[in-house]
Amino acid sequence: MLICQMTPNNYRFSNLLTCMLILLGLAGVVNSVNAEVYTWVDEQGLRIYSDKPNPTAEIVEVKSLPTYQAPKTAPQSNAEAKEKVEITFTQYDVLVLKTPEQDEIIRSNQGNITVIATVHPDLQDDHQLQLMMDGKPVLEAGKQTGWQLNNVNRGEHQLQVLVLDEAGQTFQTSDSVTVHLKRHSILLPNPKLKQ
Repeated sequence: MLICQMTPNNYRFSNLLTCMLILLGLAGVVNSVNAEVYTWVDEQGLRIYSDKPNPTAEIVEVKSLPTYQAPKTAPQSNAEAKEKVEITFTQYDVLVLKTPEQDEIIRSNQGNITVIATVHPDLQDDHQLQLMMDGKPVLEAGKQTGWQLNNVNRGEHQLQVLVLDEAGQTFQTSDSVTVHLKRHSILLPNPKLKQ
């Protein structure tokens, strides 16, 4: 049995604080186990609080604390959860040919051109890149962002990269880049030999 006494002549702060803490503790216990709190004044004039009833006791109304119960939801299958999380991808923020640059002159007697594309965000799982030269596909489509073209004929060429979806359809295209490939020819005389 817990009893907390407060005398009219003895209202020391620490005793009052102790009694209040005990009452708050009782309120928590009362709320959790639905017990009641009783109060009465004994023959010496002391106010007594207890969890046990007394013939002259009054029930102290203890207000319950507000509670919240989360709403119940039906469990979802993994497929349903994945469908809700899946976000439709609309386009790439960046899809450009980084190398070669626009109107770049490339001197290569072997006809080699290195092409590097930049894609952001990263390429989606079901997408592939297709390098195009002069409007025609070059090499196989894949996940790579770099290509080495060999034995390209001299002259002006248009390079472009396409993003292909899982059906092989064009999803997005980069801007076209014009390059000029310079190669020596056996038909042109060497000016050093004319001496």
